Amino acid sequence: MDNNVSIVVSSCDLFEDCWAPFIHSMRKYWPDCEWPVYVISNHKAIDGPEGFSFIKVGEDLKFASNLKRALDNIRTDYIIYLQEDFFLNRRIDNEAIKGHVAYCMRNGVDYMRLGFKFMNGRVVDKIYAENNIKDAYSLCLQAAIWKRETLYGLLLDNWSGWDFEYKIRQYVMDNHICLKILELRKEFADKGIRYVTGTAVRKGRWTISGYDFLREEGFPHLLDKREREGYVLNTIQGVHGFFMMPCRALARLMRVFNWNF
Repeated sequence: MDNNVSIVVSSCDLFEDCWAPFIHSMRKYWPDCEWPVYVISNHKAIDGPEGFSFIKVGEDLKFASNLKRALDNIRTDYIIYLQEDFFLNRRIDNEAIKGHVAYCMRNGVDYMRLGFKFMNGRVVDKIYAENNIKDAYSLCLQAAIWKRETLYGLLLDNWSGWDFEYKIRQYVMDNHICLKILELRKEFADKGIRYVTGTAVRKGRWTISGYDFLREEGFPHLLDKREREGYVLNTIQGVHGFFMMPCRALARLMRVFNWNF
């Protein structure tokens, strides 16, 4: 199994300020990770420790095309998908992650989400639930285990990450693609991959949790690289449940008028 798994970190040169803190978070909170880590960039790279390397894909052709070109250089059957602003902030249970990967391999799982938001679909095992493709965000770009060939086939040229988030479920349904989609049940979130709330960057700004991570983990020189998200904007974007839709509408309005408070 160890030779058939890799960790792929979706990124581009516009996010080079995230690379050092991300690698730091991996070394600190997942020190026993046994798989190679590949960070996607366009033309740039930084010196990383053993086990970390950059795949330079050249001209930025948006998320899907960049990732597809990177996967052309990665031949493992399964990948663990992360993004450069997923700053890990809690110890990762390496044995648990290895168990999830082994389960995916044994059972032909196409996608298993390991990070928030957990929806708790139909229970198929003690710690896993099966999600319906019709459910919002049943496929998304949070931390997940992907069968490489499945992910590769879903990467449509010129799609941004937001295109993928909003359109991929309809694309799968329209094309009658049969996928086995699982997630950790939320009761077992500590057996997944956890990182700063809301990720470290949102709409080009440091989130509050991302900003605090940089300050507390020894990266104060990066604080001025981006504006920090305001507390009100940060709060309403984290709302779920009944008030989620009106809060998201308010967040969009605030972004239109560039209100960051």
